[in-house]
Amino acid sequence: MKKQLVALILTFVMVLSLTACGNQPSASTAPNDSGAQTQPQSTEDNWPTADIPMIIPYGAGGGADLSSRAIAEYWGRNLGVDFTIENRGGANGQTGTTHFLNQYNDTDPAVCFIAETQFTCSQILQSATYSLDDFSVISVIEKDPAVIGVNPDSPYKTFDDLNAAIKANPGQFKVGTQPTSAYYLLLLQTIKTFNWDVKILFYEGNENVTALAGGHIDIGVYGASSIVTNPYARCLVIGSPERWEHMPDVPTISELSGEQMPFLGIMRMFAVRRDWAEKNPTRFQKLCDTYKAVFDMQDYKDTAKLSGKDTVQQYMNPEDSQKAWLDMHNFALTYSEDLANAGK
Repeated sequence: MKKQLVALILTFVMVLSLTACGNQPSASTAPNDSGAQTQPQSTEDNWPTADIPMIIPYGAGGGADLSSRAIAEYWGRNLGVDFTIENRGGANGQTGTTHFLNQYNDTDPAVCFIAETQFTCSQILQSATYSLDDFSVISVIEKDPAVIGVNPDSPYKTFDDLNAAIKANPGQFKVGTQPTSAYYLLLLQTIKTFNWDVKILFYEGNENVTALAGGHIDIGVYGASSIVTNPYARCLVIGSPERWEHMPDVPTISELSGEQMPFLGIMRMFAVRRDWAEKNPTRFQKLCDTYKAVFDMQDYKDTAKLSGKDTVQQYMNPEDSQKAWLDMHNFALTYSEDLANAGK
């Protein structure tokens, strides 16, 4: 009997010892030196975990493609993934933009390159069914204001000189520009404001530069940045709301007309589907923040300067970007008939 009692007591003590050991914290759950427990990272912290598609609705090797690829390389570094770029050219951007909206939905992260005024012209000329409401802009990536200029050897030193000569010689001056472009919008506004009677000739690409150099036109409308790097024209008026830091002596169309105008020039943007941005606000903000951080990267700054893009590439917050796009879009719509008939 005494032996049985001793055995029972020993068994009871062993059970208590095992229970106590089981209640000790393990190495993985023990408090760290600071007294706080390590928390697992959330899904949002880890996002993105896969490469992100980027649709460029223009052909490979063009200005839109080169600008997008240059920024996407550094942007991807900040995100920790790559952008997989797909060129979908055709119909002045309509083909690729439509593909973007059809291919991706509110669950798919994807970025689309947008160029204004091509976006608006696809609605005016090609009855594109998409609208600004389909997109949330991450940032305007380039703003290259349009300028009206003359040959550097021209006798017209100022806009007033040129305006007086046009008024004295109605119908005699030839002006070259690109159709369905922001360049054409600046010209149309100038013609309307100052009641110019001029002959308009339409050119594509650099043909307009050659025409001015060869004396085939008296006046040309161009992108300001190209003249900064190669002064082939004397600029007399610029299509930016304020004076441009790279051409501080050139007056704006707003100054000369006395009416505040939106930005008129090449405007390029990165955007996502609006329904995706609204459904995924944290991820959208991460795209915006990592894009903004590109402009603090010294190797990006060096690359932009080397390519001459440092004068036009920039960060603009989503709200200001969306407003700048809307202002230019609405302005273009006021000249819908002129844009539709350009070159006819």
